[in-house]
Amino acid sequence: MLKQVKQEAVVRVLQELVRASSVNPPGNEEKVSNVMARMMKDIGLSVTQEEFQPGRFNTYGVLAGRNARPILLLNGHVDVVPPGEGWSVDPFSGVIKDGRLYGRGSSDMKGGLAAMIVAAKALIDSGSRLGGSLMIMGAADEEVNMLGTKHFLRIGGRADFAIVGEPTDLHLCTASKGDVYYEITTIGKAAHASVPEQGINAIYKMQKAIEGIKNLNEKLRLRVHPLLGSPTLTVGTIEGGTITCAVPGSCKITIDRRTLPSENAEAGRKELQTMLDGLSKEDAEFKAELEVTVDAPPMEVSENEPVVSVTKDAVKAVMGVDRKIEGFSAVSDASNLVNAGIPSVVLGPGSLNMAHTVDESIPISEVTLAAQIYAAVAIRLLGP
Repeated sequence: MLKQVKQEAVVRVLQELVRASSVNPPGNEEKVSNVMARMMKDIGLSVTQEEFQPGRFNTYGVLAGRNARPILLLNGHVDVVPPGEGWSVDPFSGVIKDGRLYGRGSSDMKGGLAAMIVAAKALIDSGSRLGGSLMIMGAADEEVNMLGTKHFLRIGGRADFAIVGEPTDLHLCTASKGDVYYEITTIGKAAHASVPEQGINAIYKMQKAIEGIKNLNEKLRLRVHPLLGSPTLTVGTIEGGTITCAVPGSCKITIDRRTLPSENAEAGRKELQTMLDGLSKEDAEFKAELEVTVDAPPMEVSENEPVVSVTKDAVKAVMGVDRKIEGFSAVSDASNLVNAGIPSVVLGPGSLNMAHTVDESIPISEVTLAAQIYAAVAIRLLGP
C-alpha cells in the first residue's frame, strides 16, 4: 500500500493547493475549497462543501468503510497568513527548488492537506477495505478565530480519533499550550502637557503594570510541563495618549499568555488581577481594567489512547525510527477537537519554523512520508 503513494501525485496536489490563494484575513476560502473538492471527487471520495459564513468554506471528503464507526478524522486548515514582502519567488507559484516546494502555506499547512489527499488515493488504489470511515477536513479560518473546526463541532460533527496535520517535522505531538489574550487598560486623567501635575499619566501607570507582568512571567518559569516547558506572559502591543502635548488619560496593552494543560484563562486572569490589585494598594491613583479577549485552550491526550500508540507505530514502520512523543509549541485545531472529546494528535510534514516566514517552503519527500504515515494509521485504526 505504501508503494501507492506517488511523489508526482504529492507535487501535483500540493502545487494546486498553494496556487489557490486563501489568505486570511480577509479569509475567502472558496477558491481553495473548490480545488480541494474537485481533487477529492476525482479520487473517489464523497465530498461536501459547507459555506458557514459568506465566502468561508469547510470542505469534507469521506472514504466510507463497511461500518459507520469508527471514524478517523484528518484535519487541516485551508487558510494561510498574508505573504508579506521580500519573497525571492512568487508566494503562490508552488515553484520547486532543490527538492523543496515554495509558497505561502506550503508548510503551514497545505503540505499536510496534500498528504491527506494522497493518502486517501493510495488507500483506494491499493484496494484497501476499511471497517470504519476516513474523513478529510479542510477547515476555514484556523489562523484567526478557528471558526471552521468550531463550526464542525457546534453542528454535531464527530470522530473517534483525529490527526491534525500541522507542521511537526513528522514528530508525534500529544500536547500543546493554549493561548489567551488579555487587555489591560490603565485609567489616568488627561491634562495639558504644560501643567502635567494637574493630570494622572496613564502611560506612567502602565509602566508599573508592565513591571508586574515581567515579574509574574519569572514566577511562571517554576511551572514545567514535561512536553511543553513553562507557561509564558508576553506584552504584545501598547497604545496610549492622543497627542504629544497632552497628559494621556488612558493606556492599553495586549498580553499573550501561553497556558499549560493544567491551566485555564480564568486562573490566568486571577493572577493578573491579583498583581493589579497589589499595585492599587501601593498607589491610590493606580486604576486599571482587565479583560479576556481570546481563549484558545491547551490540549493533552494520554499516551494510552489508540490514536497515539497506532500513530507512533506507523511512524516507526514508515520511517524506520522510533521517535519519542513531543509537545507542539503552537495552538492548533487539535485543542478544539480534544476539548470536544475527540482524542487527537498533531503530526504533519514541514517545520513550524517555516510557518509565516518569507520564502516558506517544505521538503517534498516529507509530504510523501506524511501521506504514507496517514495511510498506515488509517489501515491500523479503521481495520479491515
